[in-house]
Amino acid sequence: MPRSKNPDFIDWRKSQAKKIVTTDIEEKVLSAYEIVVSSEQAYAVYKRLPEFKEVCYSQFKARLADHRRAFLKKEAESIREEDAFQHDCLLHPRNETHDRRGKPIFDRSPAKDLLRNDIKNGAYPLLSPMELWNTRPEYKLFDLTTFRQRIYQEIRRNKFNNWCEMKREQKEGERAERNSKRDYTFM
Repeated sequence: MPRSKNPDFIDWRKSQAKKIVTTDIEEKVLSAYEIVVSSEQAYAVYKRLPEFKEVCYSQFKARLADHRRAFLKKEAESIREEDAFQHDCLLHPRNETHDRRGKPIFDRSPAKDLLRNDIKNGAYPLLSPMELWNTRPEYKLFDLTTFRQRIYQEIRRNKFNNWCEMKREQKEGERAERNSKRDYTFM
């Protein structure tokens, strides 16, 4: 009998129960390993929550196994990709300072850090790109057009970093709120 026809099963894909279980596994509140926290133990804790009122044990056990398997697969892929990246970095170190046309690479020059500091200290709005370009000999290695684009890129980078920090703080606030409301533990 297909799962959707079983009257004891809920629509797991759209349920709040699924969201709670996947979040708990990702945040390591619930172990991804059956030997640490069995499905029986987890069900005993979760069945007290209103979101799990309609969830039968057989459905919970099957879906928990699926979510654990998916999480462990994703974690293994992540480790494999990181190892491959580190291996490639060893094989192909990035140590050249000039491109194939003989122009200096901005990211590999001291001008990058100097520009970051200048923009962080507020030099750009006070000085035009040309005035800023004339302030340091390291900047003169690059033509003015390239340097101007690097100024704008650094401003975009700062805005993006600020946005990411704001989102991170929001997510941390939401996580703290969820954790304060969570009245269950598995240990």
